Amino acid sequence: MDDLNRKRHAVYKLTYHAVFVIKYRRRVMTEPIITHMRQYATHLIEQCYQGKLLELNGEPDHIHILFELPATAAPSVVVCSLKTQLSKEIRANFWDEIKDKLWNNIFWSDSYFITTTGGATIETIENYIRWEANQGTVKEGYKAKNIYHKQSYYPKWVKEDKLTFSGTCLPQNGINKGNNDSDYFVLHQFSFGYADNATNDSNGSKIDIDWAVDKNGNTVKLPGVDFIKIYTGINQENGWIGECSTEVMGIEDLHIIKKQ
Repeated sequence: MDDLNRKRHAVYKLTYHAVFVIKYRRRVMTEPIITHMRQYATHLIEQCYQGKLLELNGEPDHIHILFELPATAAPSVVVCSLKTQLSKEIRANFWDEIKDKLWNNIFWSDSYFITTTGGATIETIENYIRWEANQGTVKEGYKAKNIYHKQSYYPKWVKEDKLTFSGTCLPQNGINKGNNDSDYFVLHQFSFGYADNATNDSNGSKIDIDWAVDKNGNTVKLPGVDFIKIYTGINQENGWIGECSTEVMGIEDLHIIKKQ
């Protein structure tokens, strides 16, 4: 493998993807700010940690940094240094134009995200899984991988490179009620019949098989269920929250009478 890095006592390829978020997702990033950050991060990573900046891109409320480090460098130390020094650079060069948009003069959120990438680019991460639809106004696009997720979105037990879902695609229920300074997504619940549709302790998030209908919408009485297939009925991204997804807390058999 020609892209491996070699030192006297080590051969390595360590690539990291870090995400820094503006406090309360305030929209202050501009192209000049991102360009300045890219130049400074290049110098810091190369000169102080003998690493290499591969990419630095961003949106108005966060940045993505893709970089390589030698085996002797601790990623947490590098990330903390980047956050501190980039904040100082912004305060020295761009503070007057953004300070009124920030909360309490704080630039970065306290937390950050970092993961190894296996060499994947930021574009690969954002354009994670391609999808196509046979209905609706938008017929194709990409599912971006949430920066906080490490698991594979594509089922590992599926051997084919394509998976087809059939059924009703629900209308998008996530509405951005934020402003130019920050996003604020509100997800409205449907009337009934969908899991993960309300808080977990609410009847609105439950499904009863007595509600079952056939493909024509006629009521069907089911004596029981042998298999349950769960998948999300909405195709929507909600900014930094990520994709709409169905999360089931548990399944209970109501036919079983529990002895007191």
